[in-house]
Amino acid sequence: MGRWYHGNIHGKFWFGVQSSDAMQNYGAVEQPADFMFKVCCCSCDCGEASGQDYCGGCYESYEDHIKEVRDEWDDDSITECFQPDESNGNWEYDRDMFEDQGLPYIEKHEELFNKYIESLTFNEDNDYAYEINWTKEDFGADVGEILADLCMLKQIQHFFEKEDEDTCSWSAEN
Repeated sequence: MGRWYHGNIHGKFWFGVQSSDAMQNYGAVEQPADFMFKVCCCSCDCGEASGQDYCGGCYESYEDHIKEVRDEWDDDSITECFQPDESNGNWEYDRDMFEDQGLPYIEKHEELFNKYIESLTFNEDNDYAYEINWTKEDFGADVGEILADLCMLKQIQHFFEKEDEDTCSWSAEN
């Protein structure tokens, strides 16, 4: 159970503590939604394309696809076979913004982080997914949100330290 994120970084949001848009508080920016084909839900690179786009993997023609869409929605006025994919959010975090907003937050809460987390290790073969080694200290829900955000911020920090990229991006389940 829980929501995952994947892209330049990979992991699972802390259940009941961390929202999908948590990094927005530190300068990350939500990007426009991806698109998916109606009925079959296949990924679509459509957006504002010709309007005659259809899923070539599932249908022989635009006419076949739009007929099924109209039947499914019981609406003969529909003209597009695709729609925004609202199931995922896409996020980008610019390196400069991270240095302006993310790093100061990490530095401000370093003592708190060290009180509860002994170490954070990153798997570079798995998009910097992290594992936590906890100290023996217990913490409450109010500290959990801070720790969750700190772990993700440190993951992004590790990405920027290892990669020569100006942007860290990921998709997150809503």
